[in-house]
Amino acid sequence: ILMRPFAGLPFHVFAVGWEAVVVASFVALIRRLGANRRMFVALGILGMPIGWALSIGQAHVPMTLLMAIGQPWSIALAANLKLFPVLVAAWWLGRREYQAIGALIGWLVLLALLQWLLEPDGSVAFFSAVGLDQTAGVRNISPYAISFWLWAALGVAGAIATIALAPTRWGWPAAVALATLATPRLLIYMLTSLLAAVREPDPPDGAAVTREA
Repeated sequence: ILMRPFAGLPFHVFAVGWEAVVVASFVALIRRLGANRRMFVALGILGMPIGWALSIGQAHVPMTLLMAIGQPWSIALAANLKLFPVLVAAWWLGRREYQAIGALIGWLVLLALLQWLLEPDGSVAFFSAVGLDQTAGVRNISPYAISFWLWAALGVAGAIATIALAPTRWGWPAAVALATLATPRLLIYMLTSLLAAVREPDPPDGAAVTREA
């Protein structure tokens, strides 16, 4: 829906414009994470996924920025791009920040309603286009490629670990890892979103901070 107004542009004009959006999102992401040792180490480790995502103009880059912002509205937008960012809600659940969870649900409902009003047929068709058949024909590094049960078990374990670690400094990295790795279709460039784990987001407005050392 967001791309539709640009459909009349020549492809090369749109491609350059979209790549500019992707690169600008990456710059904003780096600025948000801060120029510190942890960020530079993460950039080095994730150099290949980041380079791939930038070179092909992947929406995963602005999605990572939205995850790094870490507010209910930004996670809702990120989930509209790639679905699985919604799993970072396990972090708020473990910290008992129920107001943030409620705000996330509200944003998700609002975005779903808006999209249905603008494109009802497409909104319904979306659910028929998303499925496990998308895991075939790609170099899938998800445990799902090995075993459904292994993938399911690791996903449940990751969610439990995220909730348990949420009050500690390891909670946010665990939540980002869960949201990144839980997808049954995991390609190398998708590891870019692990960058969001470098810095814990600011608490949502009105949410209690229960972080422990």
